[in-house]
Amino acid sequence: EDPTFIGALNAFRSNGIEVVGVPSDEGVIDPDMLERVIAATPRARMIYLIPTFHNPMGTTMPMSTRRAIYDICRRHKILILEDNPYGELRFAGEDVPTI
Repeated sequence: EDPTFIGALNAFRSNGIEVVGVPSDEGVIDPDMLERVIAATPRARMIYLIPTFHNPMGTTMPMSTRRAIYDICRRHKILILEDNPYGELRFAGEDVPTI
């Protein structure tokens, strides 16, 4: 996701991992954009996401988008690394399952 948590980016880069951002609209990735980025990045092996209470955007990814991202990653054999530090801090509404 671009933007995303700077601490994760620093950890990945300090370990020699090439980071390619997927532009997001207020913290939510467009699945079609993810497909385009994967097509342009054949060495992609992992996606890092904060789908619940995104940092820094604060948004929560809709279930339809979560399912679409899961399907795309499964098809391309891409590991999903879901960061969920704030998932249990919900004050209203129903919990959202992880991807």
